[in-house]
Amino acid sequence: MKKFLITATFAIAAICVQAQFSIGFKGGFNLTNVSFELDEAVHLYDGEMPEFRFTPGFQVGLVADFGISESFSIQPGILFSRQGGRAQWTDWERDSWGSGNWEEWRYRQMISLNYIQIPINVQYKLPLGRNASFILQAGPYVGFAIGGKHIFEFEEKGRMLLGETAREWDRSGGEFMRIKFGSDNISLEDGDGLIFRRLDFGVGFGLGAQVGSFQIRAGYNLGLRNFMNQFEFEDWDTGEIVTTSDNSIRNSGITLSVTYLFGANRAGRGGRGGSGRRVW
Repeated sequence: MKKFLITATFAIAAICVQAQFSIGFKGGFNLTNVSFELDEAVHLYDGEMPEFRFTPGFQVGLVADFGISESFSIQPGILFSRQGGRAQWTDWERDSWGSGNWEEWRYRQMISLNYIQIPINVQYKLPLGRNASFILQAGPYVGFAIGGKHIFEFEEKGRMLLGETAREWDRSGGEFMRIKFGSDNISLEDGDGLIFRRLDFGVGFGLGAQVGSFQIRAGYNLGLRNFMNQFEFEDWDTGEIVTTSDNSIRNSGITLSVTYLFGANRAGRGGRGGSGRRVW
């Protein structure tokens, strides 16, 4: 087995030397969000939809780089990517009759999703000097969800006058709910949070620089897939089973990444006519 691994390693290195091809590792930081809309049948927010904000995540995986000319290459990859979004909002109620009663509710919600993501980017590389270049890239991506969680937390503060006695309280709580993946019209059960489709896709754009074997890039991914399913739940007011129809949720996010490409320097040697030095 050890001999086989050594042989395979030298074989891959030889391919990278002879061809305009290299493989490498990629890792980085995600700052992602979800655009989240529910139809009128869902009363989770009393008719008001909170604004979701960016939440941190990460990505890590393997990439390959296929040079098709001195300026262009195609870079596919397979990554583990954590994405999601979070929201925070407050409801305030005060007795308008002047009795001194009031109540304040603060809510926090987080959606976290784990994807196996396959991007395919076309890169344009503009030489900046010896062994360095400026990078522009764009391309589609496909993601397959492998897990997720939905966390809902609250804090409550209040004051109530009972005769001449004032009662105050301050309490908090929360609930961890699993995210279910499947087809449309799945019923929500105890412990379920939301129901999503596994498949996601979109387009990505980015820019950066390559120095030697290292690529440093910043990018933006725009999700095009509405991955929320129709689902059934019991209406809190009427007790009837309701099927949602106008739900929408899409991913988006900023990415900061570093890639190390094995063989990138050697793949870039040799200009036209066998002289000079090509920068990738």
